Amino acid sequence: MGHQRRGLQFCGWAAPTAAPYVRLLCNTEVQQRIDARLGKQVFRQLSTTEAIDVVRSVVIGTRCIIGAWAEFFSLAQASSDSVCAYISQCRAKANECGFRCPECQCSLEEYMLSKKIVMGLRDRNMKAGVLRASHASSHSVK
Repeated sequence: MGHQRRGLQFCGWAAPTAAPYVRLLCNTEVQQRIDARLGKQVFRQLSTTEAIDVVRSVVIGTRCIIGAWAEFFSLAQASSDSVCAYISQCRAKANECGFRCPECQCSLEEYMLSKKIVMGLRDRNMKAGVLRASHASSHSVK
């Protein structure tokens, strides 16, 4: 049937190798800015496209916050994504959004992530289980 396109490859590199390779193609200053924004471990978990998006945002600068929010709220686990990869995508996008409480300016990143990750899970049984567990724990702690 011919050559199948693999979405998680970059120049023949598999996903776990591609993101660090993308980082290595950058100069030292850009690498340091990437590390300051996400950290090496988080960056390694990104897909090739996400890694390139992070490099783009570091080099070009931040985008319109409304656009970042729209992307965050529209994220959903793709059929080819593991749960870990999906969580890494959400975390990277939430970091870009810079969610803050309008009253006290405390970070809302973890709160927003906890809601978004559950709602974007592909497996409905997993989603239902997490929602039941979080509902039960929110009612038992007062």
